[in-house]
Amino acid sequence: AQEGPPNSVSFTGHVLTLGGTDPRPVRRAKVTLTGGGEPARSTYTDTSGTYRFERVTPGDYRVKVEKPGFVTVETGASSESTITLSRGGAIEGVVADAAGDPVWNVVVRALQLQADGKPRAVAQARTDDQGRYRLYVQPDTYELAAQASGFGVARLDKRSIGFAKPETVDIDLTSAVTFRAQVVDAATGKPVPGMRL
Repeated sequence: AQEGPPNSVSFTGHVLTLGGTDPRPVRRAKVTLTGGGEPARSTYTDTSGTYRFERVTPGDYRVKVEKPGFVTVETGASSESTITLSRGGAIEGVVADAAGDPVWNVVVRALQLQADGKPRAVAQARTDDQGRYRLYVQPDTYELAAQASGFGVARLDKRSIGFAKPETVDIDLTSAVTFRAQVVDAATGKPVPGMRL
């Protein structure tokens, strides 16, 4: 057997979800271990929802557990832990241009206002070659923002997302906003060459 560094530790955990009243294992959830000054390591849960990281240098670590259809959880790593994933709400749709053609590789974000009044992205996805996207979020209220090269940023009003079927929100990039500016000399009013914003 391969030996780890002196005084190495291991982190083992179980990932479950509540199906009715009984906890059930979450199979094939991606678990990422970060911290301790080490490169991130990832693994997947087995059929019993168990993951294990062995031969880890002692330190402070966090684990992030993610699987499509569930809300991502990030928490402190411990030698034995049980992490419960809750099924998430979903926002899905198609991003299209002014002609109605789908636009691929568009970044779509679900935003929530924080206590300081600033929006924070809580979920992000890119559109596929058919312009489709899907975001998994906790049931709550979100704004959507879509950004694509050559189109600017489109912001959509708040939407309430529940546990039931996914909320369909198609995005029209013709509503995107692009800002253009020109630097001019205050004395002459003429453009200043070579200036970038």
